[in-house]
Amino acid sequence: MYLLWATDVSGAGFTGIETFSYDAKVVYAQAAWRARITARAAMASLSVKAVGESFDTEHAAMLAEGFPGEILPIPHCL
Repeated sequence: MYLLWATDVSGAGFTGIETFSYDAKVVYAQAAWRARITARAAMASLSVKAVGESFDTEHAAMLAEGFPGEILPIPHCL
């Protein structure tokens, strides 16, 4: 849900605002998920070396331990 959008349209004078969302599982291969998370804007504050050597290594180990197998069903609110 994008609550700020509802706040914006309410602030513009609209009334009776309704929203709709649903949850879905998006399937990622572990390598694709790791690449997506590494590329997130939050990672921009880390050096390329830190992302490659530290974060991605720890992330891969966490996924291998907690989510065995190649496929990750990741919940998304749409």
